[in-house]
Amino acid sequence: MKKTAAFPGLCVLVLAGCIPLPGQTTQDPPAPETSRFQRIEMFEIDPGRQLSWISTRESRPIHEIINPFAIRKRARTYGSLYEYHRNDNLDARNFFDPAGRKLPEYKRNQFGGSLGFALTTRVVLFGTYDGLRINRGSTLLSHVPTPEMKRGDFSSIGTPLRNPFSGEYFKANQMPTSMFHPSSVKMLPLLPDPNSSDPYRNFLNNQPEIENRNTFGGRADYELSKESKIFANYRLVNGDGFDVHPIPAFGLSSRYREQRLTIDYVKNFGPRLVTSVQAGFSREAGTELSPQAGKRGLLASLGIAGLSTLDDLDEGYPDFEISGYASLGSGDSPRASYSNEYSLELGATYVRNNHSLAFGAEIEAIQINNDRTGGLRRGVFEFSGSYTGDAFADFLLGIPNTADRGVGSDRADVRRRSIRAFARDSWKINRKLTLSGTLAYNYFPFSHSIHDNVTAFVPLLFEPPLDGRIVRVGSSEAHNLLPGLKRGHAVYTDKNDWEPRFGIAYSPQGNNRLVIRASYQISYSQRDPDESLDVLGRNYPTYYTERAESPSSQPVLNLSNPFMTAVPTEIRIRGVDPHMRNSYSQEWQLSVQNEIYPKWNIEVSYSGRTRTHAERNLLANVPLPGPGLLQSRRPNPAFGRFSILTSGGSTSGNSLRANLRKRLSRGYSVEAGYEWSRTFSYSGSGEPANPRNLRAERAPGNSPPQSFNLNFIYDLPVGRGQAIQAAWAGKLIWLFEGWRVSGIASYQTGGLFHPRLSGDANNDGVWGDRPDRIGRGNLDKSARSIDRWFATEAFVTPPKYGFGNSGRNILVGPGRRKWDVSFIKRTRVRREGEILELRVQLFNAWNHTNFQNPRSTVGTTVFGRIFGADRAREIEVALKYTF
Repeated sequence: MKKTAAFPGLCVLVLAGCIPLPGQTTQDPPAPETSRFQRIEMFEIDPGRQLSWISTRESRPIHEIINPFAIRKRARTYGSLYEYHRNDNLDARNFFDPAGRKLPEYKRNQFGGSLGFALTTRVVLFGTYDGLRINRGSTLLSHVPTPEMKRGDFSSIGTPLRNPFSGEYFKANQMPTSMFHPSSVKMLPLLPDPNSSDPYRNFLNNQPEIENRNTFGGRADYELSKESKIFANYRLVNGDGFDVHPIPAFGLSSRYREQRLTIDYVKNFGPRLVTSVQAGFSREAGTELSPQAGKRGLLASLGIAGLSTLDDLDEGYPDFEISGYASLGSGDSPRASYSNEYSLELGATYVRNNHSLAFGAEIEAIQINNDRTGGLRRGVFEFSGSYTGDAFADFLLGIPNTADRGVGSDRADVRRRSIRAFARDSWKINRKLTLSGTLAYNYFPFSHSIHDNVTAFVPLLFEPPLDGRIVRVGSSEAHNLLPGLKRGHAVYTDKNDWEPRFGIAYSPQGNNRLVIRASYQISYSQRDPDESLDVLGRNYPTYYTERAESPSSQPVLNLSNPFMTAVPTEIRIRGVDPHMRNSYSQEWQLSVQNEIYPKWNIEVSYSGRTRTHAERNLLANVPLPGPGLLQSRRPNPAFGRFSILTSGGSTSGNSLRANLRKRLSRGYSVEAGYEWSRTFSYSGSGEPANPRNLRAERAPGNSPPQSFNLNFIYDLPVGRGQAIQAAWAGKLIWLFEGWRVSGIASYQTGGLFHPRLSGDANNDGVWGDRPDRIGRGNLDKSARSIDRWFATEAFVTPPKYGFGNSGRNILVGPGRRKWDVSFIKRTRVRREGEILELRVQLFNAWNHTNFQNPRSTVGTTVFGRIFGADRAREIEVALKYTF
């Protein structure tokens, strides 16, 4: 049989342990009767490290597989039209939507089409449009103060209310309105009254979320010759939306625009060598604004001294975090980011005898311009209830626990350039054994600023010395302290990122019915540019945050002038370890795949992974727990808390998978899979309980440890040539034939979470304190409810100025169960190739309630209660016409 440039050589999966099957050669694949296990899918790893599915069943020439939009020589015009529609008239009620009340408004329309022209046998043009319009009512529950509370009447709460200025208790929990702070009074009109009879989930916001998107795409293919092709892709996305806040007065509106252009050139030098070049450019721009943006003088009208805005878009309300109640404020508005990305990829594949060699390289450059995160200049105030016994009462008196503000301009302009190159060989030793190996090198420098505004605290230690100082990187002062660092740079480049990968596939019988695979790899990751934005050009003195913190024993902060009180304001420092390394992962896998029956196969696999030098933020210059003002107790009282970005994090995990698959034949297919996984890490959301004992933060990840998935397709055997002929239908047979039922079922155990204390209970300036655990905490399934998901009495406040013994991620949240079912009717319209498709799709078809995690702040009235659920059943009707 004549040899061709088949594509098995690029089908190497060292990442997941899948490599070309033993016995597979550069010849045409064997006939189905000699190789029943012909649909084993594998990954293609391209020079850009993007993974795409292909199949060993492919037998096209290599240039057509690299170019999936091969030139069509038959139809000169082809395309499709479609419309998908959902609305609340067909949907079920969310668990927390009140019975008897109209469902929240919900309209979802997705529509569009495609059109292609084969102008000649060598030129093809193809265009697409997709529109999305979503108006989706929310079901956001929160706890808001009652009208009586807003008048100072706290008789409904069980806790005695204390006057923090006299030390006595308010009589009958009645607080005189004359004690209300003027700034707090001005915020009260923004707080809605309860609209629900539930005393804890007493406010329901059904305000709609908005999402509008228009996506345009175009492609042009030109066959220069039988050996070479060039094709170009362009994509444009415009969109806007509105994200809802639990309080209707707030929220964020967004606008974004994305563009992507790629040009590919593929050259086939005979049946053994194929080369490719791709040049790409993309641009993204996006903004987020609060409803208060542009209202000049709004912030100043509150009368809180020390707060200011850069411009009118920065206007809005401060953020008031009130423990146990809904928060108030204009959030992170304004946010803006503008980025450009340039890329060039080169690739070559050479097939000879039993070897398939692949080489590639990629150069990438990223620009981020005028990135800005607003909100902090307007201030953030936290109220924990430490002084009166109720956080809202503290808010009315205007006595926060902490006050934060941003100073300066937080605009950041950063750049990053990276290079990656690799060489790979897949060696088919014989019909039973195939080996593969890859060696790649990465040059992944940390992003840098284009301005001379990067500063560093030297030496950057957990307890910064009194003689430490801030220097501008690249200056003469920093030359001896940070030798070799250029202006605008904060981290020395890690130049040792080599990636070896090895894989083996063994078929004991040589017919691919039973295949054993094993692999090992090391892979490096680039640092996310977003990590660098906070430490490049957003540090003292260009931009920094100040915090005033009051001890929990007495209120010394006041909203009138929170940054000029008896508490000295701290200057916070955000830094990065100049010797930070790029993170790398080690992954290994062993799998066994066996065809137990024609078109039925089962796979069992084990995989493990460790990640080293992962990102971790260290909190430094932290005082020991104790009484008194924070600032005077810090190791270096000239500065506030340090947040240091380091590469000291790590994760490790293992997983077991079992998968049963029946390929589509005789009108049906089934795939079922079960996975057990366990991950441990030192990282977690929020601040650590004890910055001096980070080992106590090591805990299982919060992802569900077990999951089960079932996918199926069933073509109803009704119609001409089917098991059920339905001759009685006569000319109406088209109504009954062409129906397909498909579904996706997923089951997950609950994710993990942990309780926390409100405020800074031990007075060390870190708000990640956890309680003492005096019981199991988790309840049996039969004892759980939305009002008591776990045993709240198992967690108590630790002794004063102490650390709690409760660990991270010790509680189990609600699991998830979901069935999505589709009914699809395909009808031939006139000539071959014209198809009309009707779809009726039920999402969460059985309307199972999937609860969200409960509130986890100890001491609040909402502790242990669930406030939300995922969306109920939704029904979508779709119509698609293909020609």
